[in-house]
Order: sequence, then C-alpha cells, then structure tokens
Amino acid sequence: MRLRNIFSLALCVLTTFGAVSCQDGDWDDEVNTSRTIWNDTITERNVKTIDYIKTKFKTAISNSSYALVEEDIQLKAWITVNDLGGNISQQLVVQDETGYIIIGITEDSMHSYAKPGQVILLNLKGLYIGGYGMNGQIGYPGMSSTSQAKRIGRMDRYTWYNHVKFLPETHPLDDAAKFDKSMDMDKESNKLVYVEGSFSEADGKATLADPKLADAGNSVNRTLNIDGGGTITIRTSCYSDFGSLVMPVGKVKVVGIAVRYNTSSWQIQMRTADDLVAL
Repeated sequence: MRLRNIFSLALCVLTTFGAVSCQDGDWDDEVNTSRTIWNDTITERNVKTIDYIKTKFKTAISNSSYALVEEDIQLKAWITVNDLGGNISQQLVVQDETGYIIIGITEDSMHSYAKPGQVILLNLKGLYIGGYGMNGQIGYPGMSSTSQAKRIGRMDRYTWYNHVKFLPETHPLDDAAKFDKSMDMDKESNKLVYVEGSFSEADGKATLADPKLADAGNSVNRTLNIDGGGTITIRTSCYSDFGSLVMPVGKVKVVGIAVRYNTSSWQIQMRTADDLVAL
C-alpha cells in the first residue's frame, strides 16, 4: 500500500473516532450502526425501565443531587431528541414505554450518529443518576458554574462509548403531544410537546435569545401566552443555531421538549428553527 493511501486511511480512522463521518453518502439521512466507537461487546441482560430507574433514584433526582449506580443494570431505550440545532447541547433525550430521561455527554454534534428513533443499550453500572433542577439525568458529577456546588453533569465521551451499544433497530417516534400544565412532572418531563399562543415580548424586532438578556446559563427565557389561558417559558440558548430568530408577532406554534425546572415550573426547549411556526 502506498504511503499516501496509508495516511488517508489513518486520517479516516481518526476522524471517525472523533465522531465525524469520513464515508461517502448522506450520513444524516440514516442510522449507521457499523461504527465501532461504541461497545459492541455489550449483551442484553437485566434491563430496567426508565420508570424503575427514576423511582430507584427518586431521592437524588428530587434533591437535585446524584447517586452512583452500583447495581449491574441496563437501560434499553430509543433516542427522541438529539443536539441538532444547538439548543439542547451535549444531551440526548431517550424514551421507553414508561417515560423519558436525559443522558448528558460531553460531546458535540452527536446528531451525526445519534438519530431520533435509534435504539440503544446502556450499561448503567458505574454511571450516575441525579436531578438537574429535579429533571432526571444520567451522567457524571459536575460543578455548577454559578454556585460551585456539585450536581449531576455530563459523562465524557469515552465513558459514553464504553457504556453504550447502538442496536440494529429503530423505534417509531411519537407525535408531539399538546402541552398540558397538569402533566406529571416526575413522569413526563422531557416529553415532546407543542403549544400555541403568542410571545409577550414580540415586537417585530426582539429575538428569541438576545445575548444582552442572557442569564448565567447563556440562555434567554421568553414568555408565551398560551391560547386558553396561562403562560409558559420558552428557553433558548444564545449558542443555538436559531437564537437570533425574530419572534413572530401574533399567534405561533412552538414544538419542543417540556422540561421541569425545580418544583413547579415548566419550560419548553425547541430543537431547531423548524419548531417555531407562525400561524
């Protein structure tokens, strides 16, 4: 083999390991389980549901703390939301028949391989489960950027690769459900929903995420007046691909994941610009 070819092959292998495809074709259009960054030696055993996991670790989740998974258990679930769009950053939302939970991973552009509908098998032993604002998350201990207190954070990507196996199967995705303020926060946080209403701050110029208004999380909260009464916060990162979008004046439809924030508040995080539609 010529030296030039050897170099090209090596570069392709390194690029693949860094979660960037070097294959021909449209990578974004289909799941590719031929990649080897994940752990293909994992076999299915002692699988538990998301409801089981959230119940077992309810204290840690409710206290916005974390606990080590010492039991040799697995989670089998399918991806519902990835990081495409940049508003949901370094996280995947997964679902099974019993509920929803976030997996935090220190990696960008996971949407290049972690597609909605893709079924995964995750070894939980050695990982941590806790609550970020009482919102269930699988990850590793992290540090708050504001209080310097420890809380549930993200696992590094190599830990993720070692604990996960992408299965050669997909699962049909649920349509977004109509948002209901009475949804069960313990069970339905991270559910894909839609809501119709109008932005309080919309004036034809104001954007979703004006950096001048950003909080400590580099995000901006906007208020949506819900048709029929009540309001809900629409939270958008200044680093998202669509934070500079001008909020439409008048009635809109917003799609996104409904995320609990501590005890009683709901927020919606959109996935991409397509999740905001003027009606």
